[in-house]
Amino acid sequence: MESVHEETVNLTTDSRTPEVCLALYPGTNYTVNISTAPPRRSVPAVIGFQTAEDDLLEDDGIFNISIFNETCLKLNRHSRKVGSEHMYQFTVLGQRWYLDNFCHATSFNFTTWERVPVVCLDLYPTTDYTVNVTLLSSPKGHSVQITIATPPAVKQTISNISGFNETCLRWRSIKIADMEEMYLFHIWGQRWYQKEFAQEMTFNISSSSRDPEVCLDLHPGTDYNVSLRALSSELPVVISLTTQITEPPLPEVEFFMVHGGPLPRLRLRKAKEKNGPISSYQVLVLPLAFQSTFSCDSEGAASFFSNTSDADGYVAAELLAKDVPDDAMEILIGDRLYYGEYYNAPLKRGNDYCIILRITSEWNKVRRHSCAVWAQVKDSSLTLLQMAGVGLGSMAVVVILTFLSFSAV
Repeated sequence: MESVHEETVNLTTDSRTPEVCLALYPGTNYTVNISTAPPRRSVPAVIGFQTAEDDLLEDDGIFNISIFNETCLKLNRHSRKVGSEHMYQFTVLGQRWYLDNFCHATSFNFTTWERVPVVCLDLYPTTDYTVNVTLLSSPKGHSVQITIATPPAVKQTISNISGFNETCLRWRSIKIADMEEMYLFHIWGQRWYQKEFAQEMTFNISSSSRDPEVCLDLHPGTDYNVSLRALSSELPVVISLTTQITEPPLPEVEFFMVHGGPLPRLRLRKAKEKNGPISSYQVLVLPLAFQSTFSCDSEGAASFFSNTSDADGYVAAELLAKDVPDDAMEILIGDRLYYGEYYNAPLKRGNDYCIILRITSEWNKVRRHSCAVWAQVKDSSLTLLQMAGVGLGSMAVVVILTFLSFSAV
């Protein structure tokens, strides 16, 4: 529609039949005006003709490719040939370094009249692509190969994330159906009641499901923040989880069997808060016959003075966790002291008892217990304190009798 080649050529000759060869574009309509140059003048001779179509061997089909907007290609032909149609074949292969089974392959043909055509490809994020472009209309089948590494997606690809069964997560993945995706987990766990506790985990999982689920290996009695990100996206999602406490560790006590003799001191060791915060320690005194039916979760044990009968048993001592030293402490059963709100009454002579140490954890309105039998007492005797009292009383009687005998003399 507009001139693409215009130039003026001067020729000096003394021939009556001059000849000249012009450098003209192939496949182009030309109008040539021929006249003598000044100062001589002549009427111009005008001739019109069309140059023949050139074959691709004359422009060799060479082209190069440049990338813009991350996924668009610009094909730049070196040929000066105008108005001819060309067909390109595209072969695209994409892989992700972090997935063994991921492959995105496609191929198509593209026909254009443009000398510098532009083609934008539909590529997945976070993928390494090899793109091979071949000019099919070239006898030599000239090809150019380039690589494209697409960046992560700037939009969120995870939605509807929720927790279930306390330590499990499910979410919705916005991705191509049946296409595998890798997810990165970063987990932080803390306990407000145990400042030295800290848990941090980082790991990956792969899934081709659009509704993935995963169960995490979390500690009980802990507050967690979980960051989840698909590796094809820049944006993570964060969810908070709180695990409930479980039974505290079993009390570390040495079992004693006592037949008619005094009880040793109960050595109380502080339990580790690995399953939740330790709230308190209790010493329970039960009739020996009830040991087999006693439930550690029972809340029915009362104090010694509110006990309705000897068969019910009672709480002899309760100590808050903060009052128990880090090394250990000792308690003498029947020392007539108060531990918390509970009176540590002497054992009655001739009765059979079971003495249990119970550890209680309480957090978020949930209670858990663990128990261990410390001693079985048959035909209970006086405690060490009672024996000391009896000994002092006997000595006093002896002293009084001696004094009276000397007075009589």
